[in-house]
Amino acid sequence: MWMHEGGADAFAYLALYELKYIDKKRFLDFQTEAFNYCLSSIKNRPLMDVKEDPNFRSHYRCGSMLALLTHSAALKQNKSHDLFYFWNQLFEEAKTSGKPYTESMYFSVLDRITQNQNLSNAMKALLRGPIKSAKEAYLEEFKNLGVQVVSSESSLPREYQRRVGMDIIRLLMKQDCAGKYGLSGSSHGIETESIESCKAFKTSMYVSKINQISVMSKGAKAYDDVRKTCLTKGAQVSLTVGKPAKHVLVDCPDGVPVRESYLRIVDIPLER
Repeated sequence: MWMHEGGADAFAYLALYELKYIDKKRFLDFQTEAFNYCLSSIKNRPLMDVKEDPNFRSHYRCGSMLALLTHSAALKQNKSHDLFYFWNQLFEEAKTSGKPYTESMYFSVLDRITQNQNLSNAMKALLRGPIKSAKEAYLEEFKNLGVQVVSSESSLPREYQRRVGMDIIRLLMKQDCAGKYGLSGSSHGIETESIESCKAFKTSMYVSKINQISVMSKGAKAYDDVRKTCLTKGAQVSLTVGKPAKHVLVDCPDGVPVRESYLRIVDIPLER
């Protein structure tokens, strides 16, 4: 899945840019959103350990990041090579061997083209482990290959805001429901599943705000506000739910991690 669907996303980004349907800024925006989605979904697990993703979006987004590593490494080794060249070589390898192309063949061709087995090892760890920090692993390989990434808190996109809003509701729900949670995003807010063992989350509800802050358009601010509120022992946060709106108080989690900053990809080697 990471090869097929992640590769398809990566082909689309690169083809749109090379055919001049999008400019470099938009191309970098596509890559940036995929990168942040990937990191938020795997949460320092190998990609193959992600089981709660029925639409396989993690495989699309993380797969496109692995394709970006492949593209950049091929280009670094030879200025006339890129992601399209790599897949051409992979297809030729499959044709010559008379076998379907596989993950193992992918890395064999990658090693031959890039002469960089350290990259293959890093990608295998991101896929199947062991991995301590997915973010640091990606950032190290990006740095080695000339992909420039900066931390940014300006103009945070709505998709990121929504995901961060879901992250904080997930923490609240796990505290309230003895470690269980179930939620999904919608146009109205974040929908929680009914779980019998919960207190505040016993019935399903749409959460539109936390402490009067929108979880959809200002999820990062809501997350940071909950973290600040929950530094006080025994504190609660207020959820705005349903229509007409009502307020539900929820106990603070036992420690709210510092929110991961938004990482913006600001340059990628593209010359051929």
